[in-house]
This record gives sequence, C-alpha cells and structure tokens, in this order.
Amino acid sequence: MSKYASRKKAGTSAPRLGLGLALGILLFLLIRSSFLDLALASGNSMMPGIKEGDIVLIFKAAYGLRQPGGGYLFLWSRPKNREIVAAIKPVEGTMLIKRVSEERESPALRDPVFLMGDNIYASLDSREFGAVPMNNILGRAFPISGP
Repeated sequence: MSKYASRKKAGTSAPRLGLGLALGILLFLLIRSSFLDLALASGNSMMPGIKEGDIVLIFKAAYGLRQPGGGYLFLWSRPKNREIVAAIKPVEGTMLIKRVSEERESPALRDPVFLMGDNIYASLDSREFGAVPMNNILGRAFPISGP
C-alpha cells in the first residue's frame, strides 16, 4: 500500500467520528428532553421519602410524548392520585417534585393537576399556587438514591 493510499484511508475517519459524535449528542438531547431525565432534590417538602440531595429519575414519557421545547405533542394518560411527579411551577418556572393529590380522577387528559408535598408543613404546593396545567407536568418521578 502506498503512502498516499494510507493517508487517504486515515483521513476519512475524522468526518465519521464527527458525525458519530454529533448523532450521539443529538440522541442524548432527544432522550433527555422527551423521555428520561435526572434531577437533584432540594428542600424538605417531600420528606421523609425524598430528602434534599436525593437523585430523582424523571420518566418524561409516562403521560405522553413531550416536545423538546416544552409541553406535550400528545397525551395518552394523566397522573394518578398519589403518584410522585416532576412539574414546572406556574409563573416562576422552577422545577418541583410533588405528589398528585386529587380526590377524584379527572376524565379529561388536559385538566390541571393538584400537587402537594409529603411534608405539608414545609411545602409550597398547589395550596399556594393552584393546580398545575398538564403541560407543566414533566413526568413521573422516581427517587433512585440518597446522600
């Protein structure tokens, strides 16, 4: 094999590596925005089950297919009573981990969801800011570790 042929062959791996890296990053961002994400719990509103510093897995596809920019492209279910969810707090835009607290199931998928913390004395929740629109529900939350 000549020097020219070996250089030509070696030079073709750089574009493939770049394309592979770009596709990997795109796949990661798609999964994180639409299917799965991780969050670090802060505050004491969900004690004793979730403490400050616990890692929480958010299953974003639990209730529907989320758009990368926010909101749902379409819904196939809604959170059930007592499930733990991650949500965006109305007006402020901060993320919350709270438990669904509804006395009766709503038949409409897009109805707002009433959320409460497990530690009712240290929780800012729907009692303060009202029910959360379904588009603000990021997905079902599962605590996966503690400090």
